[in-house]
Amino acid sequence: MKTLLIVSASFIFGGFVNSMINYDINHDVRFKKEIKQLQHEVARLNYTSNQYSYLAHSVKDRLGDSFKQNNLGGHTGEVSDLTLFDIQSSLDRIDRSIAPSIFALHQFLDDHHNKQESVNNMVGGFPVKNGWISSPFGNRIDPFTGKYGAHKGIDIAAPEGQKVLSTGTGTVVSSGYVKGYGNMVKISHANKIHTLYAHLKSISVTLGQSIQKGDIIGAVGSTGRSTGPHLHYEVIVAGNKIDPYSYITR
Repeated sequence: MKTLLIVSASFIFGGFVNSMINYDINHDVRFKKEIKQLQHEVARLNYTSNQYSYLAHSVKDRLGDSFKQNNLGGHTGEVSDLTLFDIQSSLDRIDRSIAPSIFALHQFLDDHHNKQESVNNMVGGFPVKNGWISSPFGNRIDPFTGKYGAHKGIDIAAPEGQKVLSTGTGTVVSSGYVKGYGNMVKISHANKIHTLYAHLKSISVTLGQSIQKGDIIGAVGSTGRSTGPHLHYEVIVAGNKIDPYSYITR
């Protein structure tokens, strides 16, 4: 690739300049001031080249086999009678030529990082391992009254004491005993999404606590209005309780 060729050339050029500097230091003290300036320029180029090389390798690691480097070769030629101005001009040209590529790679990596963050923060997944849906979202016969009524979440049957996991990154906005729900935890997520976990045997988080996706927030129980050990799980979007099924299958 053109940019990688430029970086390789810059390292070769930097090595040559350093060799020339060592020669001048040993043979002519009159150029000490110019040599110090030149050393500064070489250090600046090496820093820029190292930065670009790191970014290039980062992209190569992310893209895997789709990233292929062209074969390199060619005669380097001879360099003679270079002045400090010539060297500084060459360094500046190399610096300007790779700057857009460095910027583009920074943008690429930032975009990739932001997308990965969005995926990590997305609400989704099953809140209980080794559980199964015992009652879906929607209308059903109430197990206590025997009458037809709305069920605003899903029930996930699981052994008592089974760990309950947060299905997304967020903040605990409710934690404690609530009539009907029993021991309950409610978490606020991005995009006006809340998740609710009820009938817990125990609660492992506190109000205001920051939560990461997959964190343990409690244990399956049968507190509140419950006929046996299970987790009542709700997803609330902009204040409306919706069917969590599309979220738990993500």
